[in-house]
Amino acid sequence: MTIRLTRLMLVALALAACGDSPRTDPLVATQISVVGGNEQVGMVGSVLADPLAVSVTDAADNPVPDVTVTWS
Repeated sequence: MTIRLTRLMLVALALAACGDSPRTDPLVATQISVVGGNEQVGMVGSVLADPLAVSVTDAADNPVPDVTVTWS
């Protein structure tokens, strides 16, 4: 009976450890990738046909929300 109870407790502990809780640590942007609008040609100061679009991700390739990208 003791072995059975021990196994049951270990399984319950393992399942509890595998929970899908939300991230609590902040994501750190480590990479920026072009998504669209690249390879356009235009005069300086003019509006291009397609907007420039990028994706900002962390080291695990997760998208990082609310990042300000400044073009120069």
